[in-house]
Amino acid sequence: MKKILIALIVMVGLLYSCHSSVPVRRDREGPPLDTALRATVALIHNRTETSADQTAQVFCSGFFVSDRLMVSALHCLQQLRVVRIGDMTIQLPTRQNPVGDVVQFVRYGDIDMLNRRFINDVLNEARVMYVDPGNDVAILELQEGTAPSDVFLTLQLGNLQVAQRVYLMGHPLELVWSIVDGIISRNVISNGQLVAIQASIPLVGGFSGGPLLNSHGRVIGLASSYIGNMHHLSLFIPSRQIANAIFRYGLNRTHRAH
Repeated sequence: MKKILIALIVMVGLLYSCHSSVPVRRDREGPPLDTALRATVALIHNRTETSADQTAQVFCSGFFVSDRLMVSALHCLQQLRVVRIGDMTIQLPTRQNPVGDVVQFVRYGDIDMLNRRFINDVLNEARVMYVDPGNDVAILELQEGTAPSDVFLTLQLGNLQVAQRVYLMGHPLELVWSIVDGIISRNVISNGQLVAIQASIPLVGGFSGGPLLNSHGRVIGLASSYIGNMHHLSLFIPSRQIANAIFRYGLNRTHRAH
């Protein structure tokens, strides 16, 4: 009897030790949303008044890539005009090259997000400095008198995996500072180069120009367009094209300085 009791105690001890050695499975945390939120801006229709209770009228998104540089989608700044041809609806830009235009924007925390009204009448301005029409990218630089950003997003240039989970930050239908998630559906390749990312994220007005983030909160793309009437099949400009636009802008600025 004593031997049986000892054997039972040993078995229970072994079971407990095996159980306790199994690592506890915890859900993986999402991206650092706070950083993404504070680095994302809302492009607004220019204000001519200083009424503190005026609504923001958000029309597109953008994000900081340095303390003074922002990126957005070029089509956001081209004042698109809707044209209907039969059953087709297309958008034509009324302003092909917005370089030199001053754009007003709101930072996270400068607006009451519940009713989209300014807080303390904070107003920020940036000038369009460089555009890449082939990739729907616009580079903006803060105007003098607009405080630099203390947070910005990092571009991720590595390979992307199909079914990889991604996150989009922006302002859909003026629901400011919203984030949605999905997966990469397809990498669009042309001449051996990644030219677009297709993701299963609904892309509606206001999201354009927003950052597409990986699970580490790094930018892998920029919200650009959707396919036909299928808003859930969206296309994003890869970060490499964004980086190329920033590089070319830097070269142009260096040449002008000399």
